[in-house]
Amino acid sequence: MNARSGRKECVFVQIEQVYPDEKNPAAEFSFEELRARNRGWFDPEWISKMETEKAQRAAHQVNSRLSQTRQILGARNVQPQTLPAQLVPVGD
Repeated sequence: MNARSGRKECVFVQIEQVYPDEKNPAAEFSFEELRARNRGWFDPEWISKMETEKAQRAAHQVNSRLSQTRQILGARNVQPQTLPAQLVPVGD
């Protein structure tokens, strides 16, 4: 019975999809999992993919800002400074 409408409800499913392993009947997918698989959301690596995309966006922003900074410094004719080969410790 559908809780909203009160009407009788029938669900049709491919039993092979719900129980993919014939030898292990305990291995089963819920309807939500099957729906997620069908929509491409059931990939266990989706978090790492999101993290990779986030890192790529951050790297793009950093490169963009670095490029802008180089353009500004180039327009002002500012030369980057280099550090000496050996750094001397200050105050012990």
